[in-house]
Amino acid sequence: MMPGITQNQDLRNTATHTVRIFCLGARAESHLPPHIYMQLAHLFPSTAFQIHFVGPDAIPPHTKSKEPHQHVHYEQMTFVYDSSRYESYHAEAGPFNPYYDVFFLFSPGLSHPATKEMWKPTLPLLLDTKCAIFGTGFDEKDVMNDVNEIENSGYELDWLMKPRENAFRSLKYEINMMDVRQSAQCNWGIWGIRGRRYDVKPSDQ
Repeated sequence: MMPGITQNQDLRNTATHTVRIFCLGARAESHLPPHIYMQLAHLFPSTAFQIHFVGPDAIPPHTKSKEPHQHVHYEQMTFVYDSSRYESYHAEAGPFNPYYDVFFLFSPGLSHPATKEMWKPTLPLLLDTKCAIFGTGFDEKDVMNDVNEIENSGYELDWLMKPRENAFRSLKYEINMMDVRQSAQCNWGIWGIRGRRYDVKPSDQ
């Protein structure tokens, strides 16, 4: 048993707040078995979590189901799999709370010619929530290409984390079989932004 949790306690029903993690454009992340994500429960034993995997490749592990929207419950965590594009899922997921909701984009390819247009409807919706948005890339060039694409798009945003090497990057080097001189590490770099928030300041009397 985890500390602070009784055998008959279900945090999905009793927790004051639920932390929601949205993984957009989910691929391999959605295929991991649920118990892998229970590391979060060990770190935060009194917190209920929802992890939303959104994107055409978001399919629960160990299933051949083609249902477009599925829920999987695992102790204090709920996993939501939705194969729609995020702009179709956004209204259903709201309202958002910047203190309890966070978005992750793992190697999204915001600047890649094959995926660039697909992200254009999504980014304004994410920034409008004022929630934290974290993105990763497989090397420095990949990270900076995405960062430059964001900065050159004219969005109003605040930087939460300037692009940097990710201390929790994969230690495995993936080799490009089309050119074995090229290698990459999953989630090598990371950056974080949110939609710009304007603090209200009292006027001088």
